[in-house]
Amino acid sequence: MGGIAGYLFAALAGMLNTMQSGTNSTLGKSVPPGWSVAIVGCATMLTGLVFAAVTRSPFPRAGALVPWWGWVGGCLGAVFVLSTLLVAKQLGAGAFLATTVTAGVITSLAMDHWGLLGFQQHTASLPRLAGGALMIGGLALIARF
Repeated sequence: MGGIAGYLFAALAGMLNTMQSGTNSTLGKSVPPGWSVAIVGCATMLTGLVFAAVTRSPFPRAGALVPWWGWVGGCLGAVFVLSTLLVAKQLGAGAFLATTVTAGVITSLAMDHWGLLGFQQHTASLPRLAGGALMIGGLALIARF
């Protein structure tokens, strides 16, 4: 999905990600310990099934030639979900999302610059670095460090 539709879908994902922080945090406080992780794990499996059904894409083969880091994405996502359970309410929605987005942008600039994890290389030019610095400044204003 590219073009304007891709940006709209990404914007929707960002908006839903903001709401997810609150819903996951509430879930973590409303169900017995451990159950929220199990529920999120089931949701992840459901997402995979929906993706397979919508795209008619075959399931990955167990022996597929994928770099080791290609298989850890779900675990990395679980860390984000865990952070929503543990710190989102304490930081507040604005500070939490500003922190996660800013950290993501800074990490993305480094990944682009060195072409890490399969991304095409995009040099960390002065405008890109300035954008990252502005993100940090915005985070400081939102979180009031």
